[in-house]
Amino acid sequence: MDNYEDLKKGERGAWLSIIVYIFLATLKIVIGFLGHSDALQADGLNNTTDIIASVALLIGLKISRIPPDEDHLYGHRRTETISSLIASFIMFLVGIQVIWQAFLAFIHQEFATPSSLTAIMALFSGIVMYIVYLINSKLAKKNR
Repeated sequence: MDNYEDLKKGERGAWLSIIVYIFLATLKIVIGFLGHSDALQADGLNNTTDIIASVALLIGLKISRIPPDEDHLYGHRRTETISSLIASFIMFLVGIQVIWQAFLAFIHQEFATPSSLTAIMALFSGIVMYIVYLINSKLAKKNR
């Protein structure tokens, strides 16, 4: 099968991830706020960075499919690597922000007991993400 067609099929996994991450990020941030769980809110922010990473990967995959031309004799395959680097940098910055907020909460002794709803949301999220992993893993094996 044509390598560029494999890249196109790989986009399905990125779209699935984007849709699921938007859903989970929204739920986690809202339920984390309502349930007084900084950890669940931080996980929602982490999912937001996953959305950014998936969008960057999707863009990288689309550009990578462009065949070689006069200016790019070997094609555009390295675009995927550059988009991953950008996504990693964004994840790093969000991680620093979460650590800073946790540090400030600790210094100011701002603690709250999370509701049991936050634990249910975390469990639900874990199950959904495992299903996404299985689907993307199957898709990756097809495209080898």
